[in-house]
Amino acid sequence: MAAVYILVQKKNPIYKIGKSESPYKRFKQLSEVWGAFDIDKSFVINCKSAEASKLEKALHFLAADYKIHFGVNERNGDTEFFNMKSYNMIKNFCESTLQDFRKNVFIKPFREIYEMGLSYDEYKRIKKYI
Repeated sequence: MAAVYILVQKKNPIYKIGKSESPYKRFKQLSEVWGAFDIDKSFVINCKSAEASKLEKALHFLAADYKIHFGVNERNGDTEFFNMKSYNMIKNFCESTLQDFRKNVFIKPFREIYEMGLSYDEYKRIKKYI
């Protein structure tokens, strides 16, 4: 399993679309580079690893007109930030469309992963017992 995440930055009207097998770990890495993210507006889409890349590309395509070009730190995701003007469109697409087409896609508030402070694999492993 993998996750596509939408992380909303606290200080600036931008958000990041990315993918990771450990969204909490990636969140921590990105926070060190880009500053604080709003975990109440951010969310995670859990899906099969093969679908995560396709979904991330599709979301990038939908928000392409709102892409922010920093050109400073490509290794830490600066090519995947978008203006908040497109956030509602992306969120609505994820909430109203994805689960209709894919049975193995689950959308969760990022707060759930953040509060547990675990990697996605650990979270998945213990979630069924909670």
